[in-house]
Amino acid sequence: MPRRAKSMATIEDVMKRHEARLMDIRNVVGVAIGEKNRKPCLVVYVAKMSPELVEAIPKQIEGFTVCTEESGEFAALGP
Repeated sequence: MPRRAKSMATIEDVMKRHEARLMDIRNVVGVAIGEKNRKPCLVVYVAKMSPELVEAIPKQIEGFTVCTEESGEFAALGP
């Protein structure tokens, strides 16, 4: 069953619509779907947390909570 917020959009649809904009924020290294308090949320991974990032990343998008996690840089692993 699709996971929906009050807007009736699925979290997958919301992520597709907003991922590029979130990735354009300096030091954002990834966006994923996660869970907080047993509800779906968007997770924004940042290289290093800063007050500017906390201000730039929204707390909610289309009714879904947005969580921010410091992850460091991501690197692709070889074959």
